[in-house]
Amino acid sequence: VIKYISHIFHISAERSDRLPRALVPTEYNISITPYFYNDDPSTFNVSGHVQINFKCQETTDTIVLNSKNLSISDVYIVMNGESIVPDEVKFEAEFLLIKSPVSLEPGHDYQVDITYLALLNYQSSPPEGLMYENYLENNTTRSVLPSRS
Repeated sequence: VIKYISHIFHISAERSDRLPRALVPTEYNISITPYFYNDDPSTFNVSGHVQINFKCQETTDTIVLNSKNLSISDVYIVMNGESIVPDEVKFEAEFLLIKSPVSLEPGHDYQVDITYLALLNYQSSPPEGLMYENYLENNTTRSVLPSRS
C-alpha cells in the first residue's frame, strides 16, 4: 500500500467555469499529498493547498469556487502581497463562497490561498474529483493515484 506521495504541479488557466465572470483565473498552483495508510478505502484522503491568481473584471466582494467533497481548513485573500482573512467563508450547495472585507476592483490582480482535505473517490463513472484505482500484485490489492492526460 502506498503510504505517502507528494506531488506539486502548476496549471495555467485561460478560463474557468469555477469562478464567476467578475473574476478570471490566470494561474493555479496546486500541491496535493494523498494518504493510503491502511486497507480501508473509506479513509483514503488527500490534503491540499491551492493558490489561484485571478484578474478582476467587475467589482465584487465574493469569490465563488467549486468545493464538492472538500473540507476547507484555511482561506486567505492576497491583495498587494498582504494576506487578508475573509469576512465570511461558507458553503452553498457544491460551492465555496469567500466574502472579502473590501471590494475587489476591476483591473487588479488578486489571489486566493486555500488549504483543504478531501476524500479520494474510487474509479467513479463519470469521473469526479481525484480518484484512486486498485490493482493486484502478488495476490495483494494495491492502490494508486492514476495520471491521465
